[in-house]
Parts: sequence; C-alpha cells; structure tokens
Amino acid sequence: VVNLHSTTVSAMDGPPPPIVNLAAALWGTTSQVSDPVAYAVTCGNTIFGSNTPSSSNCTMPCSADASQTCGGPNAIQIYVKDNYPYTVGPASVLDSYNGYSNAECWENDPNNVLLRKDPASPIPSDSMTVQKCIDGCAAAGFSTAGIRVGRECTCDNVILPVGQGIDMKKCNTPCTGDATQICGGSFRNIVYHNFNTPNPITYPGVIQVLDAKTDEILGYFDHFTASGIIRLTSPFVAEMFTVTVPAGVTSQIEITSTRGIDGFPFLGLIQGTSDADSQQLEVGSWHYAVFGGTSHTAPGVPPQTGQNSYYWSQKFETSVWTINTATGDISGVWVNPDNTTVPIIPVRWQNSAMRATADVDALNAHYSTNFPAAKLRFTSKFRSKS
Repeated sequence: VVNLHSTTVSAMDGPPPPIVNLAAALWGTTSQVSDPVAYAVTCGNTIFGSNTPSSSNCTMPCSADASQTCGGPNAIQIYVKDNYPYTVGPASVLDSYNGYSNAECWENDPNNVLLRKDPASPIPSDSMTVQKCIDGCAAAGFSTAGIRVGRECTCDNVILPVGQGIDMKKCNTPCTGDATQICGGSFRNIVYHNFNTPNPITYPGVIQVLDAKTDEILGYFDHFTASGIIRLTSPFVAEMFTVTVPAGVTSQIEITSTRGIDGFPFLGLIQGTSDADSQQLEVGSWHYAVFGGTSHTAPGVPPQTGQNSYYWSQKFETSVWTINTATGDISGVWVNPDNTTVPIIPVRWQNSAMRATADVDALNAHYSTNFPAAKLRFTSKFRSKS
C-alpha cells in the first residue's frame, strides 16, 4: 500500500512497474539515512491520507541513478500501471450497504474475540473494502460484518449493543482496497449489523446492575457465587454472558454463562426459601427468588425441580428474560405455580448477593432492611469510553 504521511503528491511520467498497479519512490531522512537521497519504494492500490498533487517537489535524484528523480522532500513520485483506477484518501466511514448499517468502532479483545467466523469466500488482504466484507458475510448467512487493520474481514451472528462502541476516531485505518473508506484499526473493528437477518442472533456482554432510581452502577454479575447466589463484582472480572434469540424474538429467552455459574450453564431465578408457599411471588408478599446458576427450563412453565447452584430442593426457572436490543435493558418474569406471571424486581442484598421480588417494600419490611430496587443492563465486555 502506498501509505502517504506527506503533504504533497506528484504524479510523474515514467515506465510503469511490471507487476504492481502503483509504485512510488519516497525521499526522506531517518536515523539510518542521513543523506538527502531517495531510499524507499512502496507499492499498492490506494493512496492513504490527505494529499495534494504537486508539480515541483519531486526533484531529488535517485540514489542509484542520478539522472532519474525519485520524489522529494515531503513528496512521493507515483507511477500507475495501465491507467489503474486507484483510490485516494482521506478515508471516512461508509454509513451503510446492502442492508447492513449502524457502523460502530469496537475494541477487539484477543481473549474475547468479537467476530469468529469467515466470509463465504476469502477476500485478498490487499484489496479489502467494506462492500466486499459485507457481501462475503451476507453470502455466508451472517448478520454482522467487521473489518480490522484495514484488511481483515470477520463475520458472526452477533449483535453488539448499539451505542456502546468506542470513539469512531479510533477506527482510523483506511481499507487496502479503497482509501476513501475506514476499515477498523489496530485491535479495533468497524462493525456493521443487519437487523433483519432470519438467523438466530447472539448478543455477548456482561450484566450491569444499576440503582433503579439514580442509575448509579452497583456492580456486575460474577460467575462465582456467595452460597450459590449470584454476587456482584467489578467490571474487570465480570462474567461474560451470551443471549441467543431467534429473529424477532426478545422475550422468554435464556441467558448463558460462558464459564458457568458454579458450573451451571444458565442464569436463572431460584426459589428463595423452602416455605411451601414461597414459590408464589406477588405484590404484597415478601417472598423472593435468588439469581443463580441453573439447568434448562422451558418458557412459560412454573418453577421446576432440578440441579442448581443454590439448593437442589429449591425450584427454579430460566426462560424468563426479556432483552431490549436497543438499550440492553434486561427484565424478567416469574411464573407462579398457579401459572400467573409477575414482573420481578432485582435487589442488591447483603454482601452484594442478588435477590428478585415482586414487592421490594414488602421484602424490606419483612427483614427490617432498606435495600433499593435495581435494574439490569446487558452491556459489552469490550466497551471503553476512553
């Protein structure tokens, strides 16, 4: 790639190189090269950066043949093969293409790779464009396409929470196949989504707990528990969860723990006490459930008996969650033994353990406590607003 950081560009007549579309001779001074002579040759199909043509700056003689010019101070001498239609920067973000939109910049944590699948056919790294990546991902049936370091395309059926990427200015690498487009950056992906895909979509992230009134962040769900109950931790060690939903379905879904909650795969609600009537949650009642690790239960069914992280004698439910894909907000319901349903209210209890109830006031009155109502938000492990 002809990667220009100079302020002027000169296009000169001369013999085209035999095997590349663009070639350039660049003059400059480095710690290894102190004499003002041409010393570098670069090749590619694009011209990066903000550059302007110049007819007077390419005046330096070539180091091997003083009868030829090889660029000049802050200038590069370019030869084009067969009138090749190369592109010239500066680069900007392509807003949308072929049904894929919501371009955002996301950090790519090597320990938690954002997009893990390949496009339908390999795309040459020296000719990458946003359109080629999206077309390749669409052909392979994926809802999400991402490009990083200007040339690497990856895909997946993953929708990252909209609005939670990093500053788009940090995705600043032009595409190798089109210098007018941004193709991510170092350890950063520019990501495009197709929200109308028929495929199930996976949302990766962590679960953030906030005060329901003030939006103060109270903590993040851990994969370790306190006596089998989910507890809160810092964002740096928070458990990674995934939500996989069929197209158009955002309720009665399960949330899966990547590492397992005390070895159990699903985030569930577990009967809080062993009282015979404690499975019935309702307004006016102090009864509660706890957040913990469980096995699978079907949507819409009352509490089931089975293995869980709390007490195996306690019944539980897992397919109870609803996610707002625009905001990441998570809500849940509890299906009572009489098949009535009630919205649950999360509560950060003592020792940062998490409970859920239908009536926070009744719960606090029963235990002579004053723990506030909370709310849950699904946010990305990779978010960095800095």
